Amino acid sequence: MIRSLFAALATLMLCIGGVARAAGPETQWRDYSNARFAFAACYPASTFKMEPPPAIDDGRSFYSRDGAELDVFGSYFGADGGLAKERADEERNVEGSINYRAAGTDWFVYSGSGRGKIFYNKTILRDGRFVSLAIKYPVAQRAKYDPIVRRMVACLKVFRPAF
Repeated sequence: MIRSLFAALATLMLCIGGVARAAGPETQWRDYSNARFAFAACYPASTFKMEPPPAIDDGRSFYSRDGAELDVFGSYFGADGGLAKERADEERNVEGSINYRAAGTDWFVYSGSGRGKIFYNKTILRDGRFVSLAIKYPVAQRAKYDPIVRRMVACLKVFRPAF
């Protein structure tokens, strides 16, 4: 019993250490929050530069020196089809091939590659609004960005709006 507990703890520590090394010891993480659509996300500030906010304050875009692009944004849910329609609309505009899809009752994810980049998108439907995280990065930078994407997806949070 103690050996299996120790083995599980050692495995967890190796996994955590692997993610930290892959993201780089110099990675500085920051939080971005959006009051209008009531969500928060984290991003590696040492990798991405945040662009100025758009006039409609629906989210932010971020860019890296090595060609990665990150968008976190919200939009209001329309009465014209819901989550399935939103997913179909987004997937129709993908420049490449989708090779992974997953969905729940209030979220969906898809990822794939095209034009030399890997793309990943997660969209959540909550309280009448969609919140999305979309990232594209060069295929050659996969080892760098895969753990970054995992962390960003884990820290994406959608809250109840204050209104």
